[in-house]
Amino acid sequence: MRRIRSFGSAVSIWLDRDSAIGELRSAAARLKDTCPEVKEVWQVGSLARGHHTGTSDADVLLVLRETRLNPVERLRRYVPFFDSGLGVDILPFTEAELDLLKKRETGHTRSLLEGSVRLA
Repeated sequence: MRRIRSFGSAVSIWLDRDSAIGELRSAAARLKDTCPEVKEVWQVGSLARGHHTGTSDADVLLVLRETRLNPVERLRRYVPFFDSGLGVDILPFTEAELDLLKKRETGHTRSLLEGSVRLA
């Protein structure tokens, strides 16, 4: 997935996008099989759009049905599914929270969802 090659004093780091997304798809499938409140899993951000660098992380948007978990509890529940050599930022939103963000029509929300890739 992430490759590092040294050329004396120079180091080259690159990220195999297809391999990373394949690994994320597997994790997303396990997550959905285990957590029925997870409706959809999306890859968002630079990796999804193909603008990543060798040191980029993966931004994963979780669309949840209803949940009583607060944001910190959500992260504790879902982060372990994405434990790999790739850094992953989890963005767990309920459908209602995500709809509210979309209605605000901020540039950040549009750019977050632009070029997203459905993982599960």
